[in-house]
Amino acid sequence: MPPDNSTGVIAANRDALMWLNSFEGLLHDVYLGTSRDALTLQGTTVGENNVLKLGASLDSGRQYFWRVDAKISKEVTYKGDVWTFKTGDLKPSLGQNGMLG
Repeated sequence: MPPDNSTGVIAANRDALMWLNSFEGLLHDVYLGTSRDALTLQGTTVGENNVLKLGASLDSGRQYFWRVDAKISKEVTYKGDVWTFKTGDLKPSLGQNGMLG
């Protein structure tokens, strides 16, 4: 999570990525970036752990791409599909009294 092609993801609330693990996956390498062709390894999870806490905050109003690769053995790694999501813009809104809030 977030699901593929999500929009309006609240950057301040998105501090982790979550996915469905592969069958018999020993390790899962998680990649994230702002370009489909330049993803950076964010971390590796072990066993059934399917959540990776991000080490840095996401920017508002940006498109992100992410992928999870499953290591089945030392010799076999299945490269996952690239998913994308876009964080929403943080725009101040006026309250009923006309004040920012």
